[in-house]
Amino acid sequence: MPAELGADRARFTGACGLKAYAGSSPITRASGRKSSITRRRVKNQRLNQASFLWAISALRSSPGVTARYRYRRDTRGELARLRTTQRLQPPHRPAPPLPAPPAAL
Repeated sequence: MPAELGADRARFTGACGLKAYAGSSPITRASGRKSSITRRRVKNQRLNQASFLWAISALRSSPGVTARYRYRRDTRGELARLRTTQRLQPPHRPAPPLPAPPAAL
């Protein structure tokens, strides 16, 4: 991995730049109300492959990584459902109180 990154470490301003160079960060395009998230096609293929193999070996050998992966996999659908339902439905407001009955004569 160090050979793929090169000697000049200052060319990446942070982790986001390194992720984009490796090809593991998604591309988000937004215009008005529409937005799309796609995969990055231009990337350093060798660095991307090394990162993939590193993640797979960690997943197979580390119980902590395996537990985190399973948790994220199992709750992903639930979290996405909560995000969409909260976004689409208006906030819950209690019904207004009923008017008082007329006084008896």
